[in-house]
Amino acid sequence: MTAGGNLSVLFFSKMDGVQASSNLSSCNGTAVLDDEIIDRWISDCNSKVWNKIQREIKKMFSSASCINGSFIEKSNDKHYKTSVGTSGLDLSLTRLAFEKLAKKDKVLSVVAKVVENDLLPSMGSTAAGVEALRVYLILPELLRVLNKQGRGTQLTISLASTILKLEPESLDVLSVYTL
Repeated sequence: MTAGGNLSVLFFSKMDGVQASSNLSSCNGTAVLDDEIIDRWISDCNSKVWNKIQREIKKMFSSASCINGSFIEKSNDKHYKTSVGTSGLDLSLTRLAFEKLAKKDKVLSVVAKVVENDLLPSMGSTAAGVEALRVYLILPELLRVLNKQGRGTQLTISLASTILKLEPESLDVLSVYTL
């Protein structure tokens, strides 16, 4: 579920007859990534549950809300103090998570594919508030681990293209975070 501005969206799906979020940690109904999930994905990626893991990765990384919620600053409710100068994200947690995902190329490849094929095409030119722009601060950490492996070029182009389609007001806000 995502809400902001004059738009609210609720996405509900079922996987194998069970509510999808039952397989992932949930924060107010939005699935969030944590160490336990990453560890399970990495350890089980070569097992018979690989198809289930791929569905979970798709659910997590095709949703800006899930990605944003996964890396929110949790100490002292700092994410509630989001402003033009404060993202409300724990970017060190973001970096650690993507470095951990990079330990298994099979998992990282699916994450990159889902971001490029599902998430980025779904991103609109108008962000529903400052919080909606958080995903643009998170994804460069994915690019960093992919580029270390010499394979982030296409995703970098896709992300840059998506950012350049943002409305000028959103670009102005985003540029404050990157300075």
